Amino acid sequence: MFRYGSPTKKIIRGLKQDLVKDSVGLLSLFLAREIKNLYMFKIWRKANFVFIPVPLHKNRERWRGFNQSALLLEQVCERLKVKFENDLVLRARPTKDQTKLKARQRVENMENAFMVGKGMEEKIAGKNFIIFDDVKTTGATLNQCAKILKNFGAGSVWGLTLAG
Repeated sequence: MFRYGSPTKKIIRGLKQDLVKDSVGLLSLFLAREIKNLYMFKIWRKANFVFIPVPLHKNRERWRGFNQSALLLEQVCERLKVKFENDLVLRARPTKDQTKLKARQRVENMENAFMVGKGMEEKIAGKNFIIFDDVKTTGATLNQCAKILKNFGAGSVWGLTLAG
């Protein structure tokens, strides 16, 4: 949605590294407004797309206290009155911090990093999804999330990021 530069970069770093959740309310309001203005939003709404956040590994989420993508996306979905699911895709294993890796290493780091939540298979087959992440650099994370959804019969799978 936005270029990864100032002030977006500062807000995202604050969320992820400084554990500052104060900006989520205002950021979700702004992001919801921008998404609503997208031509594609009409298509997503009509086709009943389900919005899902990129999951963190349980250890990282426990350390941070929250998943920044899930926290933001849940509020955006409430504002847009669209379906939000948080437990369809899970992080199957811990991964290295992507910010410290080169493009090829990022792809390798994300291989087999995701799985479908237990008993969630029937919520995926034939459905359409928007995968949301805070930042896109190479697309490795979004691609692997999309791959697992497609493996379980998802229809359309799109990626959406706060910044890239």
